[in-house]
Amino acid sequence: MLSPVFPYPMNLGSKIRIFNLLKHLSASNEITLVTLVHDKSELDGLPVLEEYCRQVIPFHGIRSKHGTMLRFFLSSKSYRMIKFHNRELKSHLADILKARSYDIIWVHFLNMLDYLDMSTLNTKTLVLDQHNADELWWKQNIRQGNLFVQLFSKLNLHRVRRFQSRALGKVDLVLSVSETEKTFMQQRTGPKTRV
Repeated sequence: MLSPVFPYPMNLGSKIRIFNLLKHLSASNEITLVTLVHDKSELDGLPVLEEYCRQVIPFHGIRSKHGTMLRFFLSSKSYRMIKFHNRELKSHLADILKARSYDIIWVHFLNMLDYLDMSTLNTKTLVLDQHNADELWWKQNIRQGNLFVQLFSKLNLHRVRRFQSRALGKVDLVLSVSETEKTFMQQRTGPKTRV
């Protein structure tokens, strides 16, 4: 399971969802959690996660909002891909996946697919847990805020769509949280992808 947030303490909706999935899936599965840590104090919750995971592999640090914005305008990647990029995680994930034979790679949020080398995942089942459909979320932002926010959102939406068109065809299963998002994602995925 690949997560952009350390799912404990459960003080955000995404953390609540990820933690409860870990808890319930661990009853009949061995889980390795690879997760970003935003604040070192979060690691106080490591013993709680270790109750449900065979292994927890944390990687420290995400970019600040200002650092992310600066890199956004110097890059071709989406905002969330830049914000949650961790060079150490990117370089170690392939080795983590080779160390054991995993049946399923469960990825939380579209931007985290960027960490995977899709060409090496042919024998794995790849699950994308959307939480929110990024494209729909950014489309809503275009209609809100000042001119700068609207222009930023349009540019980011373009980047999300471009990445999505490359990545979603490799995903076996997309989990959506509403019928509206399910219908939307069915239009975006390839024929082999279940939503």
